[in-house]
Amino acid sequence: AIGAKALGEIQARPVEQELKKLRSGKEGVSVQTSNHHLAGASQFCKWAVANGLLSEDPLRSLKKLNVKVDRKRERRAYSQEELRELVKAAGEGEDYFCVSGPMRALIYRLAVGTGLRANEIATLRVSSFCLDTDAPTVTVKAKDSKHRKDDVLPLSDKLAQRMRDACAALGRWDAVFDLPKSWKPAEMLRVDLAKAKVPVKDDDGKVLDFHSFRHTYISNLLRSGASATVVKALARHSTLVLSVDTYGHLEDGEERMALASLPDFDKKPKDEGLRATGTAAGDEMQDPHLLPHLLHGGAGQCPTKPPGTKVWRRCRDLNPGWVAPRQFSKLLH
Repeated sequence: AIGAKALGEIQARPVEQELKKLRSGKEGVSVQTSNHHLAGASQFCKWAVANGLLSEDPLRSLKKLNVKVDRKRERRAYSQEELRELVKAAGEGEDYFCVSGPMRALIYRLAVGTGLRANEIATLRVSSFCLDTDAPTVTVKAKDSKHRKDDVLPLSDKLAQRMRDACAALGRWDAVFDLPKSWKPAEMLRVDLAKAKVPVKDDDGKVLDFHSFRHTYISNLLRSGASATVVKALARHSTLVLSVDTYGHLEDGEERMALASLPDFDKKPKDEGLRATGTAAGDEMQDPHLLPHLLHGGAGQCPTKPPGTKVWRRCRDLNPGWVAPRQFSKLLH
């Protein structure tokens, strides 16, 4: 695109102009896609410098643009009702793109129950699943994973049973989903969404696609009150910020529910009020050292103590309106 035929002809100005050209017009790429192109070009130049083919990186002056100012495609998470209607419509539907209705329904269940991407699901074989234990798992090989590491993800009991039924008649090395090479998950999903009467785009312009299953999976993890370490591990992200800011979606009314759980300072403190906010005196006390742990994983269950002894209790046990860390972060910012 920039007309360079040799490494020495790569210059920052032509690359910057070409990226700007790609972003221009109604059909132009998004800022995020432009950043991906720049990252690929920069990685190539750094490789050339590391191997002595270039004396310096010609693209070192180019910086990534702010993705938030120009999002061409903003996703949202599926609601529980939308998921039920989608799975029902797919399971009762006819074959589309050489994929049967029950198989499509199982693919959607697996995607929203594990956060696996479409290309990762296509690579799964019977040997990828460990279903004969009390802790069933699915493994994505490093060559098929986005970050090139073996990923072992737990399965819920219901999902594991569905996978057992699907794999019962297959050999160990058979593909779980007999998908054609020309498989187009986005088009397949749009057909099922239309049949389920689920809108692809909402009033705010946010869309549903196959990757929205992953957004839904991570949002449900955050909503469950799981610790930060668990959410990051299951999401297979390098930082929790990516899980919360990009993949965390609030349902309608969640912020108001969190506000309703805050203590009312206008009421006269009573024993019940103090106990509800975790500040009750007497046999139960709040450990001031537990606050960092509550925001990053919670505290372990306290052992039972003999009568008359003071027991350290975590804030979540003393406060039924305990706010999850994700909601806490959203309210602050």
